[in-house]
Amino acid sequence: AVQAFWSHAARSARNPIRDVCEENQAALEAARSATAQSTLHQRELGVRAAIREAVLSAPPETRKSFASAASKLKRKFWEDRPQASLEDFSLALRELASAHVVPPSPA
Repeated sequence: AVQAFWSHAARSARNPIRDVCEENQAALEAARSATAQSTLHQRELGVRAAIREAVLSAPPETRKSFASAASKLKRKFWEDRPQASLEDFSLALRELASAHVVPPSPA
């Protein structure tokens, strides 16, 4: 019984080295999460800027429809290719802009 008591006490005792390792692991995981969120935030800012620039470059009569198409592209693009780069999106946005035609004027 005494041996069982001391064996249990030894297993349940706090280990300062293990505690530090666990704290370091938790801090590392928190840093990774923050970095990932920061990267996504930076990508989102870049995407918004690219769309804004492309919309402003479009002819005034097509800006509204192009902005709508660019917004749809943004949603679909990141769903299909979550690991894509901002450069990949910018290329897709340029392709959309070159394919975007001026709607006919109502007569």
